[in-house]
Amino acid sequence: MTAVLPDELTRENTKDISKNDEFFENVLVKIKARQWTLADFDWDKPGAETINPEQFDDLKQFMSDLVWIEHIGGRMMGTLGITAPSDTLREIYSYFHAEEQR
Repeated sequence: MTAVLPDELTRENTKDISKNDEFFENVLVKIKARQWTLADFDWDKPGAETINPEQFDDLKQFMSDLVWIEHIGGRMMGTLGITAPSDTLREIYSYFHAEEQR
């Protein structure tokens, strides 16, 4: 997968993280604006009854894989937060870490 970067964020100028402060500040604002909690979901909405018993085994495996991926992602984001070169990046990684733990 190739990341598509804004014009001002090129491989050359990512070597000096301070050049990207404004970019990361904008990312942080978006992250804070889009936070959610489990309480945001209507758990009484219909839908669970549409899953038939033949799907249970596949669904269990899918959920198991998803939980594992989220756990590994959370650990990675927590570690990146510790080593981040700026306060803004540390805060971004802390939000990502919390997100992966939900």
